[in-house]
Amino acid sequence: MTAQPPDAFGDYRVTKLLGRGMEGETFLAVDPSGREVAIKTIHLEEVSSRKAGRALDREVVALRSINWAYAPKFIGYHPKADRPYYAMEYIEGITVDDAIALTGGLGDVEAQRLAVRLAAILAALHTAGVAHGDFRGQNLIISKDGGIYVVDFGRATLRCDSRQRFRQRRDSDLRQFGELIVFARNGRSAFGKDSSLAIERYNEGRPDLGALSSRARTVAAELLRKPGRGRRRPSARRVHRVLVHGRRGRWRFGSGIFTVLVCVVDASAIGHVLRASGVG
Repeated sequence: MTAQPPDAFGDYRVTKLLGRGMEGETFLAVDPSGREVAIKTIHLEEVSSRKAGRALDREVVALRSINWAYAPKFIGYHPKADRPYYAMEYIEGITVDDAIALTGGLGDVEAQRLAVRLAAILAALHTAGVAHGDFRGQNLIISKDGGIYVVDFGRATLRCDSRQRFRQRRDSDLRQFGELIVFARNGRSAFGKDSSLAIERYNEGRPDLGALSSRARTVAAELLRKPGRGRRRPSARRVHRVLVHGRRGRWRFGSGIFTVLVCVVDASAIGHVLRASGVG
C-alpha cells in the first residue's frame, strides 16, 4: 500500500507526489506566497539512516553547484527537520523522453540542436565538479519557455568526494548522452532492446546510429565506442566544441575558454510537442 503524502514540510503545503525512486521522494508543494516548489526528501523509513542523510547532503551540494540555467534553482535545505528535505524551483514541462515518444523521433536539424544543448548542460555539470550518474531523457525537463533542465541528482558524484568515482560517473554520463541523441533521432536504442544483444553490440563497438547525421553522428560514434587501453571518451567540453565548430574542434586538447551556446529550439520541433501535450 502506498503511503499518503504528508500535509506539509515546514511552511510548504504539499499538493501531490511528483515521483518516487530509490533515493527518496519528490513532492509538489506551495510556499506561503502561493509559489509552486518541488520538495525532495528521503524515504520515511530511512529518516534515522545516516547514509540516507549523507546522500541528501550530497544532492544539495550538487544542485547548488550548478548554474540555474541548467538545473532548478535551489531554495533551501532543512537537514534537521523530522524528515529532512530541501526545496527547489518547480519546473513545469515534459521530459525529453516524453517529447521523443510523442514524435517517434526528432527531425535531423532538431536532433542536432538538442545535442548541442545537452552537451552544454553536461559540460556545465562536469566543469562544476558534478557527475550526474543518470543522464537520461527522463531526467531532462523541457520547460514551457523552451529551456532544458537536468533534474534528480540522487545518483550524483562530487569530484571533491572521490576523483576516481567522479571519473567513472562522468564517463557514464558521456555514454548515456551518446545513447540519448541516437534515441532522440531514431526513436530507438543504439544497441537494441534485447539486453544480451545490447551488451554484445556494445562490447563489439557496433551501435546502430540510424538516421543520425553530421556532427551529432560523429560525436555519438565516438562516445559509444567501448573505451580501451589508452583510449578515453572525449570530455563534454570537447563534445560541445565539435558539435558547434565541426572538424575544426574535433577532439583537440586546447586550453581555450569554454563558451556555452544557448540555441533557441525551433518552434516546429519542441514547441508543437509541448502544445500537443498540453504544457504549452
